Amino acid sequence: MKSSTRSRIAAACGDGKKRTLETFRVSTPIGEMLLCVCSQGLHMIYQKDNITDENFVPDTSKHTSLLSNPPQDEKVKNCLENCLKWLETYFHNVGNVSHLCIPLLCPLSVDDLSFRERVLFYLVDKVPFGKTITYGELASFAGSPGAQQAVGTVMASNPFQLIVPCHRVVKSGNKVGKYSGGCRNTVKVWLLQHEGLSVDETGSVLTQLA
Repeated sequence: MKSSTRSRIAAACGDGKKRTLETFRVSTPIGEMLLCVCSQGLHMIYQKDNITDENFVPDTSKHTSLLSNPPQDEKVKNCLENCLKWLETYFHNVGNVSHLCIPLLCPLSVDDLSFRERVLFYLVDKVPFGKTITYGELASFAGSPGAQQAVGTVMASNPFQLIVPCHRVVKSGNKVGKYSGGCRNTVKVWLLQHEGLSVDETGSVLTQLA
């Protein structure tokens, strides 16, 4: 039996208005993930906190499925279904990922872009499936050369795991670096390998930079 949605709270959206935000549990090949959605789009997607390097066991036989009761609001339902479709395509139909529009990301505004938003938008738009980019390169493309540490901060607080692909951002020298504060490095390696890249025993990603 499916459980109810985890929570309903009021949250600020990209247009400055507050709307009801619902949290849904979803099963995926990399473990259970939580999706926080309002009627205007996705606010957050992330793995459950209890997934770490010590217990991460990917299961590619698992398809993306909703573990919570479905939403009643039609707009929330449509957004959630788009997110589930994107996830299922990412994990099980990789050839179509680049042709699939990402779900609407509600908290991000396209007007008067901040450094954080420039970094996130560039990463989504310019670093596709199977490519990587360094922190320094991403800082330069976002218009702030030398701000690689600031990019690292943005990546650490990225609310859209997988959809805004912070796992594709690597250290100089193509080193994997830390993922989720260093507690999910095996997840980052698995995601890169899932996208067709190789990671050698020294932690170097063998790939062509975006």
